[in-house]
Amino acid sequence: QRLPRLPKKITLDLTDKMTNVTDKMTDMTDKMNDKTDKMNDMTDITNKRKREVITVIKEKGYASNALIREKIGISETTVKRLLHNMVVEGIIMPKGEKKGTKYYLVNKK
Repeated sequence: QRLPRLPKKITLDLTDKMTNVTDKMTDMTDKMNDKTDKMNDMTDITNKRKREVITVIKEKGYASNALIREKIGISETTVKRLLHNMVVEGIIMPKGEKKGTKYYLVNKK
């Protein structure tokens, strides 16, 4: 069975609404892609910093928050967050407490 034909005015209204929905979806997709790009950029920066921390630790055998800040040139808060994440990920391990904490690479065998 065929459905009855809709009047032209209704068909045009529906077409306009569908076009509006499609435009909104395209805008949302563009915004999501922009956010994904920003997140990828942040991930790239974080990975670069992790490699820099590993290099600093390899040079001396260990590293402190202060040494990493000095060598990499990032804030104390950023270093704390970076070191915490690297400890959680099992890349480095801390020894000591507070300002005396030193970070060492985890030996993976």
